[in-house]
Parts: sequence; structure tokens; C-alpha cells
Amino acid sequence: MHPEGVHCRVDGAYPLSLIANITSAERSRRHREKVNADPTKRAKRLAYQRAYNKKYYETKKHDPAFKAPRERWLKDRPGYSAAMYRKHYVKRLIGGAKKRAKERGWEFDLVVEDVNIPSHCPVLGIPLKIAENDSMSPNSPTLDRVHNHYGYIRGNVIVVSRRANILKRDATLDEMRKLVAFYEGLEF
Repeated sequence: MHPEGVHCRVDGAYPLSLIANITSAERSRRHREKVNADPTKRAKRLAYQRAYNKKYYETKKHDPAFKAPRERWLKDRPGYSAAMYRKHYVKRLIGGAKKRAKERGWEFDLVVEDVNIPSHCPVLGIPLKIAENDSMSPNSPTLDRVHNHYGYIRGNVIVVSRRANILKRDATLDEMRKLVAFYEGLEF
């Protein structure tokens, strides 16, 4: 028998007063705070979760029942995927730019508010169109670094058509002037 005011532990985990007075959501929140406070525990937990998710997906990806709920959901909402793709297009542009910047060691400080997709390409004047899926057309909006020796930073990025970006990809301004002068000098 314990003296009044002293609580025993159940399985050495929580005092009875805590079990009686807090919800499971609160217990979970406290546990997450405790785990997230220690970077090594957090990294270990995230690595375990990623490995588990990958293994689960690999075992289920060919199972029609695994895909059926999403396919059924999308079938009931025609045009949903395309609409969501268009809605989040700027986030996808920024995500791709961030990945390239990290891989190549470039600076990166863009946020969604920094990117505005105009109706027409400022270089070629063609209308910019966001495709319905991952396919890219010459009219697709892309991020262009104005000065290629800088990364994806504010003031150095504009939205142009994919066609304009491909034309500019590796050429310097001097090389582009030589190219224009050469083709203007040709007679047919």
C-alpha cells in the first residue's frame, strides 16, 4: 500500500494519474516531442519509417487491390489529377530547382511567392501552357537562371518557355550574338 499522494507505475511507464488524466493523443504528442528532441532518435525513426514504407510499397505495388482505391477515387473525379498538377506546378518547379541546386552546389533561396508564371514567354512571345501531366512541351513554363554563374536566387530567376530555356541552355551572350550574325548573313 502506498502512502496517499504517491502513485505507483504501471509497467514502469506512466504514473496512474497520467493514464487516468491524459488522452492517448496527448501521450503520443509527448512521446513525439521526446523523440524529436534527440536528433539521433529522430534520424533513426525516420530511417526506419522510410525503409518500412519502401518495403511495403515494393510488396504491394503489383497488387490491383492496392491501386484500386486511388484509381476509383480518381475515376469519380474526372480532371482532378490535371487540376492538381496545374495548381501545384510552381511548387514542382521550385522543388526541381532546389534538387538541381543541391546536386550542383548552387545557391538556392526561392519560395513560391518569388515565382510568377506569365501568360506569354517574355523571350519568344509564345503562350505558356501547363501540360495536363508530367509531359513537357515547348510552351511549358520553366525556371531560367538569368546569369548562369549564380544559382536559383531571388532576382536571378525568371519564368520562360521551355523552348527559350533550351535555346539558352549553355550558350553565352557572345555565342548567341555570333549565332544570330551567322544566320542573318546567310542568303537563300
